[in-house]
Amino acid sequence: MKIHCPELPKNLKEETEWAGLEAWAREEEADISGCRLTGITEPGADLSRLTFRGVRWERCRLNEAEAERAAFIDTEFVGCDLSGANFDAAFFQRCRFTDCKGVGALLPGARLQHVTWDGGDWRYAVLDTAQGKGIRLTRCDFSGSSLSEMRVTGWELEEAELIGVNFSHTSLSGVDLTQCRLEGIRIAGGELKGAVVTPYQAAELALLLGVVIRQE
Repeated sequence: MKIHCPELPKNLKEETEWAGLEAWAREEEADISGCRLTGITEPGADLSRLTFRGVRWERCRLNEAEAERAAFIDTEFVGCDLSGANFDAAFFQRCRFTDCKGVGALLPGARLQHVTWDGGDWRYAVLDTAQGKGIRLTRCDFSGSSLSEMRVTGWELEEAELIGVNFSHTSLSGVDLTQCRLEGIRIAGGELKGAVVTPYQAAELALLLGVVIRQE
């Protein structure tokens, strides 16, 4: 399926101060929209239940941010630190993360519609029970992450590091894994049925299933 990119306005308003913008959005019960947030350093920032539309975050430090049930629509994150951020049950539609750091980020139960991770370090992230359609992982590192019980269709994976990822109860049927590193992944049973892999990967994955490959 075609994965759609964020649709941002051509002229974004520059914003460099977060506290006032957050206070205004909560007081007015309004969306934060049509702006570029640049160089904001707000570890532990409260984004929870806010809605962002047509927003570009650039070089922002939002590690340990609280963003439960926030909505990100037509939103880009570029060169941001989102390590340890909590996006529990957040909604992402036409979003892209470019060269971001999201080590240990929490996205359990997230709803993902046309979301791209392009580059970046997302080791040990948690996306358990996330659901949606149109997910692209390109040249990014999700090693050690937990992607269990996901209900997602339309995966695109290109040069993704998936070493030690927990895919338990997440169907990978029809997913092309040939350009990814899969060593040591965890599965519960039939998750790989219908997945596309290389002969080398097949030999590696056979060990997970208890298959003995005998050389003639």
